[in-house]
Amino acid sequence: MQRIIKTSTHEISHMFSVAHCIHAVCLMNGVNNLEEADSRPNALCSECLTKLSWNLNFHNVSRYNKLIDFMKEHHLDNDALVLGNQLDALQKKITNCEGN
Repeated sequence: MQRIIKTSTHEISHMFSVAHCIHAVCLMNGVNNLEEADSRPNALCSECLTKLSWNLNFHNVSRYNKLIDFMKEHHLDNDALVLGNQLDALQKKITNCEGN
């Protein structure tokens, strides 16, 4: 299930003009074999997420909450943890921006 989600999300992101990522360890990194694919997170880095968010005009916090619920429901606990950490970082960034 995890490989299907990673591969389909990666390929669908290409459909929305997101290229391979060279900025961070990211779902959009190019891979050459299953070992590399399995080592990548099931999450976009902040730069790729910004591109996809701009293209699709979605609300990031709502998206994260839905993805985390999905991952937990399907027992993809590591993915839920990574996404939870990204959500926490995003919420801190939002709070800091609102405070200024």
